[in-house]
This record gives sequence, C-alpha cells and structure tokens, in this order.
Amino acid sequence: VKSSFTTGAASRSFTSTSYDPVTKNEFEYVKVEKNPKKKGYVQLHTTHGDLNIELHCDITPRACENFITLCERGYYDGVPFHRSIR
Repeated sequence: VKSSFTTGAASRSFTSTSYDPVTKNEFEYVKVEKNPKKKGYVQLHTTHGDLNIELHCDITPRACENFITLCERGYYDGVPFHRSIR
C-alpha cells in the first residue's frame, strides 16, 4: 500500500552535499494486513496505575497500525494523559 509519507530523498538532496540530487519524491510502501480478525491491546503506564486499552483492529486497522507504530517509536513517552473517551 502506498503511504502518505515520502522517503525524504528530495529534501535530503537539497540540504546535504553527500547525496546525489533528487528532484522527484518517491512514496514509501508500507505493509498493511487486510482484514485483521483480532483485537489489539496496549498497556498505558501512568502515575496512578496501569490502564489496559483494547484496540479495535478488526474495525479500524489503519488507525490501529498507526497508533501501534507511534507507540513502538516512543512518540507517546512522557506525554500527559488527560482524559478518557468511551
């Protein structure tokens, strides 16, 4: 599946002399599992205890994949948690 993100080659070639010039962006390709049948689970560690969060990967696979990827990269580490939406 074509991602909405590029490989960054065009911007790299404008800001660095060690890369060959590139004038056209290429899109990254990401692997997306079609129709996952399982739920996803994430454990959120807070100062008031841990929360177990269920992700509906069977209903919203792309949103869950993005959320899990950001979690794995540490994007949410140290971010204040301020509300719960049901």
